[in-house]
Amino acid sequence: MTAPPSTLPGHYGLGFRGGIDLERRTEGTVVLSKNRPVCLLRRLHPQLHSALERITARPLLLSELMVDLDAALQEQLVSIVLRLRGLLHRSVMHDTRELLRIQTPTVDFALAPVTVTPQTLVRLSRFTLLRATGHHLALESARTEHQCLLTDPAATALVTTLAEPVPIAQLPAPDLPNTASTSLVRALAELGFVDLGEMIDDQVRFAADDDDVLAQWEFHDLLFHERSRVGHPSRAHDEPFPFLDLIAPQPVARSMTDAPVVELHHPTLAELLATDPALTTALEGRRSVRSYGQQPITAPQVGEFLYRVARVRATYGPDRTVGLPYEGSSRPYPSGGSCYDLELYLVIGRCRGIAEAIYFYDPVGHRLHLVNDDQSCRDELLDAARRSMAADTPPDILIAVTSRFHRVAWKYPSIAYRLTTQHVGVLYQNMYLVATAMGLAPCAIGDSSADLVSGALGLRRLCEPVVGAFLLGSLPTEKLGSTTDQGSAVGWWPVNDPHWSDEAQRLLRQVGRSESAVEGTPSC
Repeated sequence: MTAPPSTLPGHYGLGFRGGIDLERRTEGTVVLSKNRPVCLLRRLHPQLHSALERITARPLLLSELMVDLDAALQEQLVSIVLRLRGLLHRSVMHDTRELLRIQTPTVDFALAPVTVTPQTLVRLSRFTLLRATGHHLALESARTEHQCLLTDPAATALVTTLAEPVPIAQLPAPDLPNTASTSLVRALAELGFVDLGEMIDDQVRFAADDDDVLAQWEFHDLLFHERSRVGHPSRAHDEPFPFLDLIAPQPVARSMTDAPVVELHHPTLAELLATDPALTTALEGRRSVRSYGQQPITAPQVGEFLYRVARVRATYGPDRTVGLPYEGSSRPYPSGGSCYDLELYLVIGRCRGIAEAIYFYDPVGHRLHLVNDDQSCRDELLDAARRSMAADTPPDILIAVTSRFHRVAWKYPSIAYRLTTQHVGVLYQNMYLVATAMGLAPCAIGDSSADLVSGALGLRRLCEPVVGAFLLGSLPTEKLGSTTDQGSAVGWWPVNDPHWSDEAQRLLRQVGRSESAVEGTPSC
C-alpha cells in the first residue's frame, strides 16, 4: 500500500498536534486528545507503537519513521498515518530542524504541487497576514484554510523579507542553505501564502496581479467573508457558549441610571391596523429620502416609529435545561439566537415635543434617556450626516446603531460580527417599512462617522461599536416624479413592473402617507 503524494507528501515532516498522547492498554494502543480517547489501534505492533511515540515528541519525515521497519510494517504505518491524519500536523524540515508547522482544520491535505526554478520570483500574497499565536508567529490567509506556525527564527526572518519580489536563487536567508529556503518557499506557495512570478520583457509579472476576481477583493473584506462563512473548515470545531461559566453574559437590555428621561407615545394596534397601508404598498413605495418638510417630525411620530421598529415585546430565560443559559427577548425584527445586540441612539436636531439633544432609546421602558446635550457635539454629528448623503440640510434625526457585540460573541464564536451585520440589515428594512407606512422620510447611510459618534456617546469602541446609521425626518411637500420617467437617471430602462412603485406611491398619497424627494431626483 502506498499513500497518494497529494494526501501524504513525503517531503513534509509528520507530528501529532498539541495535546495528543498515546497510552498502551490491554485492548491496544489508545490515542488520547487532551486526555480523552479518540481512537483505538488494536493489536498494534510494538515497533509501530514506538514509531508513533516518536512523533508525539517532534515531527519526523515518513522515511525516518520507516527506518528498521520491514515492508509489511511500512505498509501498516502508512495506513495508520492516513487514518490518524486529522490528528497530525505537517512540517517543513531542514535536517532535524522544524522550520514551518502546517496546521490544517481539514482531514485531507491535498495541495497542488508547484514547480520553481532559481529564476522564479516569489513574494508574500497581499492576502497573507502575520500574527502572534501561542509561542510562535503564524501565517494566515483569506485564500487558504491552513495556518502556518513559524517555528524557527530563520524561517521567520526569511518570510519577513518577502514583501517585495525576489528570485529563488537570491533568497536572503543566511542561516539556511538555499535548498532549505527553496523548500520553505515552495511549501508556502503550495499553501497559498506566496505568489509566484517571472520576468517577461524586463517586467515583473505575477499571475495573481492579472486575476480580475481577486483585484476586486480587499484584504479585510475577503478575510472576514471567508472566516465567518458557514462551512469554512476553521469553524469545524466551534461550539456555542465558549465563555459559559467563565464570563457572565450581558443582560438582555442596557440599563441607564440617573439620566433625565423622555416618555414616548405608545401607539395602539387598532389604530395602526386602521390606518396602515398594505405590506406590498410599503415595500413598493419605499424610497431613500434625503430632504425634509418645512414642519419637523413630532414626538408622537418618534414614539410610534421606535415602538414599531425596536421595542422589547417580551423577555425570557435564562434556562439551561433548554440550552438557553442567558436572557433572550422578543422584538419586531429577528436576531440570531434572540441575542439582540443592537442599540439605538437618537441625535435630535429638529423635533416638535422633544428637546434637541442626544438620547439613548430604552426598548424595555420605551423612553429616551438623555446622553449628551452639548449643542456643538450634536450639530457636528448632524452635519456629518448631511455631508454623507450630499444633502443641503441636516436630517431631523440621526439614529446611530451600536452593537453590544458580546451579547452575540458570548454564544457564537467566529460568526459574531457576521451576525451583527445581518442584524443591522433587517433592522434597516424594518425602519424603512415603518417610516414609509407612517409617511416619514427614511434614509440609511453607509458612512456613520463611527469615531465621532462613539466620542459623543461616550462609548468604548470594542465594547459597543457603532455599526450603522439611519436618518429620519418629516416628508417634504414636493411631489416625487414617476419612477418610470426619472430623466436624470442615466440609462433608466424599465425591466420588471416598475409601475408597481408608481401605484404604491399613489396609494400612499391617498392615505396621506406619501414620500417625496427633490423633483426629478432619482431615489434608491
